[in-house]
Amino acid sequence: MAIRSLIPGEDPATGYPADARRWVTVYEELSTINSGFLDRAREQGAPIDEINRLEAEVTRVGERLRFWHARHWELVGVELDVNAGILGHNGRAVALTPREAQLFGFLLAHPNRFFATTTLPSRAWGNPNLAQEQVRTYVGRLRGRLEAAQVPCRLVSQPRQGYALVFD
Repeated sequence: MAIRSLIPGEDPATGYPADARRWVTVYEELSTINSGFLDRAREQGAPIDEINRLEAEVTRVGERLRFWHARHWELVGVELDVNAGILGHNGRAVALTPREAQLFGFLLAHPNRFFATTTLPSRAWGNPNLAQEQVRTYVGRLRGRLEAAQVPCRLVSQPRQGYALVFD
């Protein structure tokens, strides 16, 4: 079955993790843009057929985003079971705490994007009440787990930008 509406240059069979990571970024941006269009159409009382068209596009872009996330993880050999708290990479398995698994899952879904210690608690854990010190503790622990599993990525920090998961 052919995938409909690929963007020119989009190659689902790519063997390059960097290409897959870039497509994640492209579809994240398209998702944000299309969701904004849909919200605006609803606010302005657009005709139902226009709203339906926009909803279908939001769904399509979401499917492509999920595909590219999965493809990227597959290409770098990363497996994450958030419920079981298991991080796997090339036959190695490392146990994660629930918070570490949630943090890694969130950052894995947004590679190369920085998130401030003030926004990570609500975005990664749905709990805006976690202190910045707690965030730093979980980041430090997760760095150790990534190293133990020899995952080809780093959890980097930038002053005034926060933390990002960067693949090698």
